Amino acid sequence: MNRSVRRARHCMLAFAVLAALVASGCGRKHQPETAAPPDTLSVPPPPDTAKKPPDTSATVVKSDSLSPEWVLIGNRQDELQAAIQNHQTGDVHQIVTGTCDIVAALADSTAQASPAKGPRLRRMVTQIRASAGRLDDLARTNNAGGMQAEFRKLDTLLIALKRLTGG
Repeated sequence: MNRSVRRARHCMLAFAVLAALVASGCGRKHQPETAAPPDTLSVPPPPDTAKKPPDTSATVVKSDSLSPEWVLIGNRQDELQAAIQNHQTGDVHQIVTGTCDIVAALADSTAQASPAKGPRLRRMVTQIRASAGRLDDLARTNNAGGMQAEFRKLDTLLIALKRLTGG
């Protein structure tokens, strides 16, 4: 036999053996047979935690039951509040613009689902955009007191929008 044919056969044989080993699970890590199946493993109970009363602050509350848009809006409000408190006025524009974009998308989707709410939603989005614009202007002039007051107004508008959208 020719040398190259012999090499080709050896390579094919080696490949076949390797494929058979992989198929049979030779390379898998085996669990000891004394271990319980994963669905019967005992998990210690969570520590006893007293239920806390809900936070009654005027900020948009984040929760697992909220829609993703409201979680994003809540995160943006947290970022905005931190930027105002830390006098990072340069971040205010970007945060406020992002919040307005999310609010507009949320209002559009809610208006499509419930056309009767459409006009009120559009008015609220206009009010939120106006408040966000004032907040942006106050940030440019570095007016900390004005930013705090306008943040509270914006937050109140967002809470009203949340009630209207059922978020």
